[in-house]
Amino acid sequence: MMESNDTKIPMDPSTKLVKVEDGNSVDATYYRSLIGSLRYLLHTRPDLSYSVGLLSRFMQDPNDHHLKAIKQVIRYIKGTKEHGIIYKKEGGCKITGYSDSSYGVNTDQGKGTTGISEFIAATGAACQALWLKRLLSEITCWDEEIITLKVDNISAIALVRNPVFHGRSKHIDIRYHFIRECVENGHINVEHNELGNLIKLLRKFTGFKEVLEFDNDQVPPLHSEETKFFWSLVVVIVTAIVVALPNTAHDHSEGLVTSVREGLQIVRNIEECLNANSDLVKTRITARCVWTQVEVYRKWLQIDLQKKAHDGKTSKEILEWLRDEAIKIVIQFKSCKRRKMDDSHYKFIVASSMYRVSETILIHCGELENWPIDGQLLEWISNMIADILCACFTNLPCVIKMMCHHDVIEKREDSVRSAAQLLGRSRKVLEILNTRQLPNIDVDSMADIGKWHALPKNEIPNDAYLNQIQLAFPSPNESVIVNISV
Repeated sequence: MMESNDTKIPMDPSTKLVKVEDGNSVDATYYRSLIGSLRYLLHTRPDLSYSVGLLSRFMQDPNDHHLKAIKQVIRYIKGTKEHGIIYKKEGGCKITGYSDSSYGVNTDQGKGTTGISEFIAATGAACQALWLKRLLSEITCWDEEIITLKVDNISAIALVRNPVFHGRSKHIDIRYHFIRECVENGHINVEHNELGNLIKLLRKFTGFKEVLEFDNDQVPPLHSEETKFFWSLVVVIVTAIVVALPNTAHDHSEGLVTSVREGLQIVRNIEECLNANSDLVKTRITARCVWTQVEVYRKWLQIDLQKKAHDGKTSKEILEWLRDEAIKIVIQFKSCKRRKMDDSHYKFIVASSMYRVSETILIHCGELENWPIDGQLLEWISNMIADILCACFTNLPCVIKMMCHHDVIEKREDSVRSAAQLLGRSRKVLEILNTRQLPNIDVDSMADIGKWHALPKNEIPNDAYLNQIQLAFPSPNESVIVNISV
């Protein structure tokens, strides 16, 4: 493995491993030793948790498909050796946990994640949180506080808070009701994991006008293979620039990153439903890899985004630095003879996007009478992110409708369930969009950020309010009836 090529993701999102599969058996002892070594890394590499957890299910009888998946994880580690968590002494000890589970990923046992499965997952999270709480108390003499556990399934929260056993929950193993005791005793507070930070960001929504501002036609192309912009890629690149800017208040920066993380969860649902083109899939994977670097490590292509700000550089100098670094990478790609989805092409996609966005911001600020102060620049870019996300979210009614009418009958039930979950998560987002007037753009073009960017400025409504997306939101005592007009 020392001579192997590194990779940017530990496991392909479409990977589905099962216990009974055509394949050659491999040395189980060797496989287990690899799993043991990988689990040792999880203390400082939480990005490996899902992959290692999934691969740990096959230690009894592994085959070459499982070993191949492990090797991809090792190749990922090889390319991200500088990643990790740094534990610092400053800061509080309050524990906040997040519990979630994915429907239908365990194809061997048919385990899903309805409210009951989410309830079971929340119980497991509660056990881990209490263990961490006691450990911190022993090490630091920390006064115990109530642990906050955020769950994104309302049915699971209802099961947790309802002390009465009834017909719908009697089949749940008694040990999973431990979380109820924790809530009743005041050790854990269960909350619904709503998109609070995202909603706060979307309040900056100015009416789609900033969707035109992330790319400028005056920016000369560096390469004939210019990358097509994609919703998630644009949002990630613009957020990376915000992280790099100087004098960014820590709370504001952290809040913006959290807001974007919540927004990208919805953006990915939209992109996966509306854009199945293979090239666009590659761009989506690229955006996800870059986002991990930005969110967890505050890096962009292994470059410390906050280094220049710490060195006292101005916002203009930082934007020029990002642009120049991007140009260097594109030039390296031009000299590379191999043109496939390898590490160089991944860097080209990211660098090409960073070049265009950073140069666009430089042009915009240079055309102003005075270069904007850091607070003004940050506010303008934050508004740009809000407008881009809102433009993408206008596709939600179409996506929800498509998910409710899946072509394959066998998959329709799961698809409708996913549509209901997406509608529940995005309810407040749609309420915001319901107050805004859409530009004159057809439904098919709404899925393409390039079509939005090509709109004439006079066709963008000027912060106008008008119901365009028809979604009926009933009172709590009424039945939920959704009428999606697209």
